[in-house]
Amino acid sequence: MFNSQILDIAITLIFVYFLLAMIITGVNEMGFSFLHKKAIKLKKAMENLFFDEEWAEIAPKVLQSPFITSLKKSPKTFPSTIPAKNFALALLSVIGKGKTDIETLSKIINQKENKGELYSILSILIAYPGIKTEELLAEIESIFNNSMDRVKGWFSSYAKKCSFSVAIAIAIVGNIDTIRITEQLWQNKNIATQNAEMISIMAPIVAEQHKELMNAQPIENDSTTKKARKPLLGEMKEIKKELQKLPIPVGWYNDNTLCPKGSYLEIIVAWGLKIAGIILTAFAVTLGAPFWYDLLQKASPLRKKA
Repeated sequence: MFNSQILDIAITLIFVYFLLAMIITGVNEMGFSFLHKKAIKLKKAMENLFFDEEWAEIAPKVLQSPFITSLKKSPKTFPSTIPAKNFALALLSVIGKGKTDIETLSKIINQKENKGELYSILSILIAYPGIKTEELLAEIESIFNNSMDRVKGWFSSYAKKCSFSVAIAIAIVGNIDTIRITEQLWQNKNIATQNAEMISIMAPIVAEQHKELMNAQPIENDSTTKKARKPLLGEMKEIKKELQKLPIPVGWYNDNTLCPKGSYLEIIVAWGLKIAGIILTAFAVTLGAPFWYDLLQKASPLRKKA
């Protein structure tokens, strides 16, 4: 049998993490958009796609190919995403000097004596009996997609680090301390129950209202970016209002940690718990809004069985 008070506290914490995660999603997307981070990292990844002199010579031409530059949102920016087909066409058009037929490509590739990594791969592919241009393009697209998977993994790790930094900042400013929230709700069962009941009603509405933030869709670096930031800021303000509706012990008001009393050991312990509670909040929030919303959907029905 589940302890209803523990469930109520858990549901409250999950909802808090869920709301904060949506705020951080919005902050990250605006930050990445403003700093052109995705475009910068994609360009760097493409420049280092192969580690040889031949690619160092070809890469700038590929990046300046119309198949790539046509994807730019403005003359001064680099695309934040490049379809594999565009890359394959750009590469073959550069190597074939404007031509992409197998005969021309085969002649140019086979003339290379000391082949680097790129030309060695192309030499093997072009030697397939009866290979057609479409099939060669498909093979190059596959190589490009595999390389971009590594880029996605790197960027995901980078985004998590940024999320943690933002989460730490928000948790400090708002004094959103997991340990303090748990302790005070444990001491007041009625408030914990009230929170859980309100959350069961609020969660689906909030999730629907903030679906764009939950999905974490990237904001492109184009003329619509500034227009997109306004609704995102509005969404974050709404999330803040939802959080303020609940009697959750957040904020520095009436927090005795600021003016501790007792021995030095007690003060050290109090601040140690404060720091631990804030870090715990930050770590939890970086798991993302979809994770916490799914967990909330699973935890809420358990209250009926408690």
